[in-house]
Amino acid sequence: MKKTLLTLSAFAFTMALNAQIIFNVLNPQQFEGNYEMTHASDWALTPDLAIPDNAVTGFLAFGSDGSAADSLGCLQLTNGADVAGKIAVIYRGECEFGVKALNANLAGAIAVVIVNNVPGSPVGMAAGASGDQVTVPVVMISQEAGALLRDEIIAGNVEVFIGNKLGLFSHDLGFFAEDVYLPNGNSMPSLITQNGNEFNYTPAAWIHNYGQMNTQAARFDVSITHNGNEVYAHSVGDISLASGENIYVATPNFAPATWSPGLYTISLEASFDENLTVQNYVTAIDALMMMGTGYVSANESSTSTTGSGTGLTLDITAAPANSVETLEAMSLVGGTGYADANEVTTTTNNSGVGLLVNITTTAGEITEVDVNQPGSGYAVGDIINIDGGDGNASINVEAINFGGEILSVTINNPGSGYAVGDEITVSGGNNDATFNIVAVATESEEYDGDNVYTIDFVVSDDQIFTRSSVNPDGTMITGPGFRTDDGSAFSACVAFTHPNAGRMALEGMFFGATGAVDVPIEGELLGLTVWEMNATFTDINDPNYAVDVTLVANADFDIPSGAENGDIFYSDVKTGDGDFLILEDNKRYVFCVGTDNPDVFILFDGGGLDNRRQYEGINGNAQPDYYIYTTGLGRFTDFYGLPSIGVKFFDKDLVSTEENNLVEVTPYPNPTTEFLNIPLNDLNGAAELNVFDATGRLISTESIKVENNLLKVDVQNYATGIYTFTMAFESGKTSSFKVMVNK
Repeated sequence: MKKTLLTLSAFAFTMALNAQIIFNVLNPQQFEGNYEMTHASDWALTPDLAIPDNAVTGFLAFGSDGSAADSLGCLQLTNGADVAGKIAVIYRGECEFGVKALNANLAGAIAVVIVNNVPGSPVGMAAGASGDQVTVPVVMISQEAGALLRDEIIAGNVEVFIGNKLGLFSHDLGFFAEDVYLPNGNSMPSLITQNGNEFNYTPAAWIHNYGQMNTQAARFDVSITHNGNEVYAHSVGDISLASGENIYVATPNFAPATWSPGLYTISLEASFDENLTVQNYVTAIDALMMMGTGYVSANESSTSTTGSGTGLTLDITAAPANSVETLEAMSLVGGTGYADANEVTTTTNNSGVGLLVNITTTAGEITEVDVNQPGSGYAVGDIINIDGGDGNASINVEAINFGGEILSVTINNPGSGYAVGDEITVSGGNNDATFNIVAVATESEEYDGDNVYTIDFVVSDDQIFTRSSVNPDGTMITGPGFRTDDGSAFSACVAFTHPNAGRMALEGMFFGATGAVDVPIEGELLGLTVWEMNATFTDINDPNYAVDVTLVANADFDIPSGAENGDIFYSDVKTGDGDFLILEDNKRYVFCVGTDNPDVFILFDGGGLDNRRQYEGINGNAQPDYYIYTTGLGRFTDFYGLPSIGVKFFDKDLVSTEENNLVEVTPYPNPTTEFLNIPLNDLNGAAELNVFDATGRLISTESIKVENNLLKVDVQNYATGIYTFTMAFESGKTSSFKVMVNK
């Protein structure tokens, strides 16, 4: 006997989408850039990658456990020497993530990269039984990224950075999915989106300065197009942002006088404004001329520039002034009177002080000369005469460390306005040193993996509401499946409320599911429930927060034969009396999809949306719970993911027409492979037949004529899947039914 899944349960899995944590390929050049990733953020001993000091840089190397499978890492690694000190690469599959990571960790890997084994975005990773022993970072990248990098990994050429990129680059603005203010629905029914008063959107984002340098040149640009034509463009410039800081920036509200149905593409971009004067930071200088004496280590010299802008401060490391390093006995006179450690004071024919020489002799011969007190002013080729005994010794100055030579220059406070080729003069000692600027970095983006965020939003004539990412045709973009870790019953839900919701009636819901590895989902039962929340509160921080829920509509859905993991399904959903649910204005409804099978997972958004900032609030002010999940009957809470749930409505004024004219039809055979027979009782004559695939996309429409109360439809060209057939007769009668095509 079927049962409706009324139990609402805790969502115990979190998605690793922390802002500045990245997986960035440094080499080889053709693959440089940021790649989508998730990371093990809640395993007991794995480093917190939000802390910049825990970042890892290293070369990738495939781990092997000696099995026939390709780098699954389910057994102890047999190529420990290959992965020790490197970042081990392991494929997903056959065993827990924690087992794979621990085997690589024990082999000496400094981090672990798990490559997804199915297409699409990387997923969250549970620790399992072994993960809490892992002490190195663990991340997952997509199957596509793994395939792209595979050959270069085998060649040992792939170097990556994993971690918090704060301070990694000099100039780096950006924002991630969690920082973007989302529309209050990515597909909105046109019935309640007629003008800007009924629905509007404020483009906004929290812009971060992840770079080392402060800036006064941050910029935020927003563009919105409708079916390819720009309908909105605004910019905010002159934004000052210190290194490590973030700021909430918004442009004016987008509230058109009339919302035209179709696709709206919202593009948000953070950048440096090239038109502002604060730019051209000096990153390196070259000593063009080295002159003068008197420089000392850590001599700080403030300079000005021949270009526009401010000066910069240099720390100069200099050699001691004109020090004699070595002397060579050029003329050995065999006189008498020289003695070991004979001290001879000399003078120089150049400017500077004398030097003290220790002479070691053998039978009057000079065998060694040591400089005790190097003097200044000597030049290569100078001759020093030393009197001793009854003869003289001449010593040649063979090597000189020129006084005032600048050995290194450190830029303490890079100035602005310099251009390549500018000359900087530094005063020191009795002469100047001139430096040439050989490298300049303009204040431009050095990491562009997080500068642009795009959202597709649809005003739907099909009257579909979803918070999930959508394709340009309005269908949902699905990603990984989730459920509770403990195996209890679980429902994923999405909330909906609108001042004009009373215009609509509920027709049904779109949703998706997937099974655990090698677990088919056909025949599984999903429970579809709609709850009415009879509560008044601002958000969950409201001290009066309490929820009183009433079940107002539901349906049981048996996943049909032939369904595959990741499929999107559709089901009508009605009240307990079999009636259409007519919504009420400003009433909060919650649409849920549930399962009590621990091997069945509800599909979530695959477009990378993240509502945590929106939920937690603008500038710390908590917002209403736009997306809510269950922790027991009558209890709701937030979660940072978005379920792939779509709700289909229709004009409530058509309810009586829908009910009176609805004709029940049972097609056969179902499932079918080639032809479908549709018995229609006394419904002969002209009709329109529409066929929709599992995502709700219209794939066929035709005008037909029914004779002898039977319609025969050729489905030989249909791919395996579930299809919804709708028929509208000239008499006003309608019919809707589902068919499984199984090839």
